[in-house]
Amino acid sequence: METDVGPLLGVLGALALGIRGPALGILFLFLGSPGAAASFVMAKAFKANDKLAANIIVITTFGSMFSLSLGLIVLKWLGLV
Repeated sequence: METDVGPLLGVLGALALGIRGPALGILFLFLGSPGAAASFVMAKAFKANDKLAANIIVITTFGSMFSLSLGLIVLKWLGLV
């Protein structure tokens, strides 16, 4: 969900504010980036659920490969970046 809904809402909001071109592409990439690997280290240090943190990193990284590629293709196709 993080790699799908967040970038979509962010891009729609940016378009409403008149943001176009490279700035829109950078915003899309930033919002669609996978979960930070530091969350695993912090979870382990605080004796939290480090396996869940690792799974979140893997799932968001895998999902972002497709959603970021497809999103950039669509933005380029629409002439927004």
